[in-house]
Amino acid sequence: MARRGASNSEGTQGMKLFARLYAGLAFLLMGFSKIGTPDVFLKSIHTYEILPTEPPFWLNIAAVGLPWMEVLAGMAILSGILRRGAATVAGLFLALFTLAIVWRSFAVMDTEGIAFFDVAFDCGCGSGVVVIWQKLIQNILLLFATLLCTKTWTASTSAPQITRP
Repeated sequence: MARRGASNSEGTQGMKLFARLYAGLAFLLMGFSKIGTPDVFLKSIHTYEILPTEPPFWLNIAAVGLPWMEVLAGMAILSGILRRGAATVAGLFLALFTLAIVWRSFAVMDTEGIAFFDVAFDCGCGSGVVVIWQKLIQNILLLFATLLCTKTWTASTSAPQITRP
């Protein structure tokens, strides 16, 4: 009976470690890929037409600040320091970005008259032009990993409960 609880705890710890590595490294890579080219990222943000263009302050702040937020979130998730808060904030931003990608995909489908599985554009993730349905799967997996990073796991060391007649 104790063995079963131990393996369950080991599986949970393994899943937690995998989620932290996946999410942390993904945010680090995405952030670092955009830090050196804020002008390219600015153009990507602008194509979504979410932030106001006047004054340009908000677009510029987003182009410079969001990559650094991704890097800091990745470092926090990997190190475990402020992991839950970093994963929550990064996950919320990722959810918003994913919705924006879906929204823009429908606009591209409408203007170009192409099927959803043929939609490809530079979504602003730092990897250039991507096939959108594949990017959405990646984002969903990353959202799941960030959700796991917000959870608190504790090793099960308690004795089994005694049932009374």
